[in-house]
Amino acid sequence: DAVAALRRYGLVKATEDALTMHRLLQQVVRDRLDPSTASRRVGLVVRLLAAVFPREGYRDPRTWPTSGRLLAHVLAVADQAQQRAAELGDTAMLLDRAGGYLLGRARYREARALYERALALTEATFGPDHIRTGFRLHNLGFCLMRQHEVPALARQYLERSLDIEQATLGPEHPSVAIALAHLGQVMRQLGELGGA
Repeated sequence: DAVAALRRYGLVKATEDALTMHRLLQQVVRDRLDPSTASRRVGLVVRLLAAVFPREGYRDPRTWPTSGRLLAHVLAVADQAQQRAAELGDTAMLLDRAGGYLLGRARYREARALYERALALTEATFGPDHIRTGFRLHNLGFCLMRQHEVPALARQYLERSLDIEQATLGPEHPSVAIALAHLGQVMRQLGELGGA
């Protein structure tokens, strides 16, 4: 009933798959909210997207259609969350997952930008030595390694990630093994075969 009323007045367009509201109308609605309510609503959208955005976007092409449909929403809510400092930890995680989706699609530059945003938010929220920061460093380093453009920078991120993961998880953890394997690949790209 609500959607039908909004359609009658031309405020939204509805299809079977989507409900679209014009950007100007979105802005008018947002501008009428008090800052506290706006932050709570942005936080709610972040949490809802975090619950449904696929985790395995890099590895599982079956998740790509869902990820593709949700990507614009993730980018929009991430901007709002950063402006309002709402749910920054979950926002960083969403950006990281979206980066994984883009990396899986070989959209390296876009993936790198999202991984960099995710890392900056995670460091600001949890600190430079937190395990989440380690994971974000690892993902950014892996993205750079796959891009083949800046292996020296990839190496810096992967080494920092490895230090955090070893200190937090211990040297026998599978995540540490993966970080070592990726670091070895980057060293091979750099021609350091003995170190690799």
